[in-house]
Amino acid sequence: VLLAGAGVSTYFAIEAHYRALDASHSAAAALAAEAREKQRRQAETAAKNEARAAIDRYVDTVFEAQLLKDDRFQSLRKKLLSDALGYYKTFIESHEHDTSERRDLAEVLRRVGSISRDTGSITDAVAAYSRAAELYQKMSAEEPSVPAYRNELASMYNTIGVLHKNSGEKAAAEAL
Repeated sequence: VLLAGAGVSTYFAIEAHYRALDASHSAAAALAAEAREKQRRQAETAAKNEARAAIDRYVDTVFEAQLLKDDRFQSLRKKLLSDALGYYKTFIESHEHDTSERRDLAEVLRRVGSISRDTGSITDAVAAYSRAAELYQKMSAEEPSVPAYRNELASMYNTIGVLHKNSGEKAAAEAL
């Protein structure tokens, strides 16, 4: 009985050892897969950030190009800005519920407002600037020690006010 007990207990000890090895290998494989997934997400985020930076540079170039401000090139300017607007609208749709990227979303909304204003869609510009102002208001309330949020909020109110003023809406302009 003693020999049989020793044999059975040795068998179970060896079996437990192999199960522990399997569990260890599975845990290592899971950690490796998790690390690969994290690396993939970081690479994807970096690629998205670089794409947005390229679009931002493109829009800045169009806004600053003196040649495109000439009346002869206004239709080209509007076309170039409208092309960028599609990217920004997609960005807004994919980030509007992500509270961790409010600052980026507010910046994109500000750019959409600027493009809309430049292409003659004042209603769309006011809507985009107003949404950006809402985000800056929330960020200012959550982080009162960050003056940049209050500065951007004031800038949004000022810009919306100027648009109302230019549209003949004096009371709305003064309120802002």
